[in-house]
Amino acid sequence: MKTFILRWIVLSVLLASFSTVPFADAADSSVVVEQIGEYNTSNADLEGEGNILDVQQTGISNASDIGVVGSTNVGTSIQQGQDQLLDILITGNNNRFSASQVGIGAITSHQNSILLKQEGNNNSATHTQIGSGNSQNLGQLGNGNTADLLQDGDDNTLIVQQSGDLNSAILSQYGETAAPIEIYQTGGAVIEITHTAGGS
Repeated sequence: MKTFILRWIVLSVLLASFSTVPFADAADSSVVVEQIGEYNTSNADLEGEGNILDVQQTGISNASDIGVVGSTNVGTSIQQGQDQLLDILITGNNNRFSASQVGIGAITSHQNSILLKQEGNNNSATHTQIGSGNSQNLGQLGNGNTADLLQDGDDNTLIVQQSGDLNSAILSQYGETAAPIEIYQTGGAVIEITHTAGGS
């Protein structure tokens, strides 16, 4: 089996904007995107099986658009800063994706957004947001999918939609004020909710 390794590193300075569009269409490929600064954009696409995607953005007002088609792919997104946007579409089976949006140094994390849609079976999503005014919107269509979502901060919103059988969701929110959680599930689904006002 041939192994294809693609490594993309984009380092941008403050007050400048850069865009990168990595693409992998093979088995066992690896794509790494690193962006530092403001107003950066990343559009990453994976097609095939057993691929690994790692996107890291640090700064303010960065955006990442990720598309995955295939099976047994693993994706990770880490956004440090504020006003970050993450938009993911995953189609296939047995894919795993984890995302985190947090502050860094003197930059407080707030006004970040995660949008994820997964279509297929046995997919998993793990998301963490630390800060205030953040939002998560997760949609999973298929069977045996799992979601583990956490928000720690004030005025955050969380929306989960699962359609299919044997899906499960673990939702955790912590903050000084209670934030809204919206859940829509059809099929034999399991859900666990921790909703705490007063901090973690």
